[in-house]
Amino acid sequence: MADYSQEKQPMRIFTDLPDDTLLLEELNGEEGVSRPYRFTLDLVSEDPNVDGEGLLRSEVRVEIGLPEGGTRHIHGIIRSFSQRGQSRDLVTYRVEVVPWLWFLSLARDSRIFQGKSVLEIVEEVFQGQGYSDFDIRCTRSYESREYTVQYRESNLNFVSRLLEEEGIFYFFEHSDSGHMLVLADDAAAFPDCEGQPEARMHSQAVPEEDVVLELVREHQVHSGEVTVGGYDYLQPSLTLRTTVAGDEPEELYEQPEGFEDLDRGDHLARLALEREEARRQMAQGESTCRGFVSGTSFELLDHFGDDVNRTWVLMELRHKARNAAFRGGSGRGEFDYRNEFVAMPDGVPYRPPLRARKPRIHGAQTAQVVGPSGEKIWVDEYSRVKVHFHWDRLGGRDDGSSCWVRVSQNWAGKQWGGMFIPHVGQEVIVDFLEGDPDRPIITGRVYNAEHMPPQDLPANKHKSIIEDDFGNEMVFDATPGSEHIRIHSPSHTSTIELGRSLFFKSDSDWMAIIDGDAGSIHKGPQIGGNIGAKYEIDLGGKFSAFVGFKFDLSLSEAFKIELGPSVKIATGKEYKFSKSAFKQQTTKEILLSSAKSAVITGGSGKESIVDGNAERLVLQYGKEAKKEESVRSKVAHTLAFSAGLIGGLASSILASVDWSKEEEADLRSYAILGAGGLIPAAHGTVGLIGHIMNVKKKEKIEDSDSFHGGGGSKHSNAIFNKEGVFLTAYGPSRQAWLSLFGDGSQKGKAAIQSDKEIELKSKMVKLEAEMLMVLKAKNVIIESNAITTLKGTKMIKIG
Repeated sequence: MADYSQEKQPMRIFTDLPDDTLLLEELNGEEGVSRPYRFTLDLVSEDPNVDGEGLLRSEVRVEIGLPEGGTRHIHGIIRSFSQRGQSRDLVTYRVEVVPWLWFLSLARDSRIFQGKSVLEIVEEVFQGQGYSDFDIRCTRSYESREYTVQYRESNLNFVSRLLEEEGIFYFFEHSDSGHMLVLADDAAAFPDCEGQPEARMHSQAVPEEDVVLELVREHQVHSGEVTVGGYDYLQPSLTLRTTVAGDEPEELYEQPEGFEDLDRGDHLARLALEREEARRQMAQGESTCRGFVSGTSFELLDHFGDDVNRTWVLMELRHKARNAAFRGGSGRGEFDYRNEFVAMPDGVPYRPPLRARKPRIHGAQTAQVVGPSGEKIWVDEYSRVKVHFHWDRLGGRDDGSSCWVRVSQNWAGKQWGGMFIPHVGQEVIVDFLEGDPDRPIITGRVYNAEHMPPQDLPANKHKSIIEDDFGNEMVFDATPGSEHIRIHSPSHTSTIELGRSLFFKSDSDWMAIIDGDAGSIHKGPQIGGNIGAKYEIDLGGKFSAFVGFKFDLSLSEAFKIELGPSVKIATGKEYKFSKSAFKQQTTKEILLSSAKSAVITGGSGKESIVDGNAERLVLQYGKEAKKEESVRSKVAHTLAFSAGLIGGLASSILASVDWSKEEEADLRSYAILGAGGLIPAAHGTVGLIGHIMNVKKKEKIEDSDSFHGGGGSKHSNAIFNKEGVFLTAYGPSRQAWLSLFGDGSQKGKAAIQSDKEIELKSKMVKLEAEMLMVLKAKNVIIESNAITTLKGTKMIKIG
């Protein structure tokens, strides 16, 4: 072992093993800004049984001596150790050395960060893996990100892409005790190269000096203007677009993720332009400068191009060094070192290229809707909810599990459309806009073993159902033979069924308010109902109802109707009824007119008292009213039925007038005058309906008003007068007239006159007078099949 020592060698290695156990024969490595470095070390040892596994993850340090004194340190961690072969008495080994940052590539995770800036997220990832050898030298402040997802992604790729998106770069500083990761966002953060602050340009290697052998500067065209656009659904009308112009005409248009305001857009556009400008000014070179380190600057001297003699920042380095001393056996031999580098002029803004790719989620996922403890529905004003993804093992199942996630609806208009809010605990289908894990959107819902369909399957396979957690439901039943639609609410058991029949049911109130027209047409039998308590209708204006056929109303108890001064009922004929005294009075003519005939009825209403037209006038009464017998007349109003869009029901009023029996009731007269008497211009139908009730031996009219009826252009007339049973009737041109007088000023007087013929016809005709009876005519004929009797107390005169 004494013959093999690295004590005075230009390149040495130090591990956890005793010194000189491993000897560094060859070094190959790559390092660069915003890249983890990697060095491959070829080692020799007299020990054929070096415990390589024990060296894994252990620190290693390489020292390279510099011509002017000093040392170039390379520090790292052993990621692999291999035994290669044997030559003479030496065994060859190979070791790969990387920084601690590289080990983040071994960790892969899926998790969510909320309300944290990029630097806070990166720091959390570093510390979460147990690393603290980093230094943040950023000059800008970085706002918190609402929602950032690491999805099936290595920690290294995750932090790398976040830093690249924000234009933050990193490099390493090496020492004899370790290596430090430096994060920066300004090119001024690149330090001077301690081992080689200056380098002369020389076309050939010089043993006594490290020099730059070659430097090639290449100019390239690039995009000179960057425009970025975006969209924010919280400000959908706002045009998010910003442009940063350079010195080239070509425009680069992008829609980067996370562009939600113009300031952010301006920042992203400037970063994109700076990436383009930094790339076009790179230079490539070769040197023997052992002190070169990526992320440091040096000044180039003695180049033939004046604009090249300037300060350059080393962006990439590829090292190659070999010490041939150990294979020669003497421990002394030739040492050779070369490197190739990529450099950028000092002062040029540097932004790392976007190397780390953001993972995309190809296809939909499911998640569970979550919210605070005790909340059944957790939603914001945009109908967004929060979810817990099945892959998120670190997040709690609460309102902090995710960002607010938009929910797809069947319609989404300006304060119109569909609104079905997922409830806490439901399983939903989540998709991602452009596959971006940071932009989830709910596109559907699915059942699971804990949340089953509202009705058993496959028994109800023909039903399509919309039902909420309260029980309100809409069922479209396509079961063959019983197809129908059912709308149901458990509140007061309200139900509407549409199918062959229309069914309404409610255990509570039912109201229909219709501002416009409403109608209902029934072609089959009608089914009525009852009113369990109180029902009122308050009509401010007109109320109409139509019943095509028969209308029945049954009341189990008392029925009361309060009417105004008058009520009019039209049922093909026309009736008017007045509860109070009815008065028609005018200073001129009153005409009761009918195109056919005018009839005054009384008693049961089937026998006419007066029946007349233009050709005849008949006065008769078919049956005598029985003593103590009362006749009831009922006038029914109409029950109106109206229906709205779904259907509504309104009831109208039924009216009835009841005259009850009395022991000593007076004769009362009620009349309804037709339109012919009230409106002479109509010359229409004259309906004079008298309702006579409680007819007694005592015939007396106490009504204070007279009742008149007349109709037709030939002036038939009939008058009832309050002075007694006073009736005057005459026909056309007064050719025939009839006057009957009762208890009035002309008591006991009666007159019948006609210019043609008067006929009295009955089973029995009785003419009786206390004073005088006169039969006067040119010819008087008294004819009878039986006995003819002429009787008078005073005098009977014939002739």
